[in-house]
Amino acid sequence: MLFIHGDEDTFVPFEMLDKVYRATKGPKEKYVVKGAEHAEAYKTDPEKYQQVVQQFLSQYVHWTSLKVGDEKKEAFDWIQSKASFIDWSIKLQVSEFF
Repeated sequence: MLFIHGDEDTFVPFEMLDKVYRATKGPKEKYVVKGAEHAEAYKTDPEKYQQVVQQFLSQYVHWTSLKVGDEKKEAFDWIQSKASFIDWSIKLQVSEFF
C-alpha cells in the first residue's frame, strides 16, 4: 500500500497516518507531502507526487508479467493514467489487484 498524506491535513488528522501504516501488513510505503492540506498532495508538488506513485507501481508491479491485450495490463495502464490525479491517500494493494 502507498499512503500519501499532507502534513497540514485538517480533515484526516495527520496522526492517523502512523496508526493505519503500522496496522497494515505487507509491502507498504508512505509519502508525506509538506504543506499539503486534505486532497492537495498532487497540487502541492505534482512532479514529486508523480515520481513517488510511478516508483511505487514500478516496484510492486512486474512489467514482464503484463502482456499487451491482457486484462491486467489494461488495468495497470488505467491505474497509472489516473494515479497522478488521485488527491487522497492512495491505498493500492497491488498484490491483490494483480
